[in-house]
Amino acid sequence: MEEFIIDENTPYEEGIKQLNEIVSALERGGLSLNESIEYYEKGFKLADFCRKKLTEAKQKIDVLENK
Repeated sequence: MEEFIIDENTPYEEGIKQLNEIVSALERGGLSLNESIEYYEKGFKLADFCRKKLTEAKQKIDVLENK
């Protein structure tokens, strides 16, 4: 299984790239049930990570617009 690593310094674009790789692997099929579950769990974490990054960006924009 490919390693998908994220931390607070990971750029949003890298998170989306990894998420797309997971989605593609799941759509292709051929994974065992356990692999599919692992990919799904990692994809869920990546989606949450990306959502948080977008929320942070929106908050920064809101602060700038209200100055």
